[in-house]
Amino acid sequence: MSYNRSRKKTYKAGRKRKKSLIYLLSKGLGQLQSLLNENPQIQLHLQERLYLKTIKKVLEQ
Repeated sequence: MSYNRSRKKTYKAGRKRKKSLIYLLSKGLGQLQSLLNENPQIQLHLQERLYLKTIKKVLEQ
């Protein structure tokens, strides 16, 4: 919330926010992958698999 209230967006605050968002994304992907590994009956559609592949590729960059 304090990031939105500040007038000047500093590089340090932006980098901190970006790092936390990347952490949350990787955490969510890990949970999704563990859920898919535990339950093999869950099948993703082709479009969902492509989305997941793209997100993983972006996360690695």
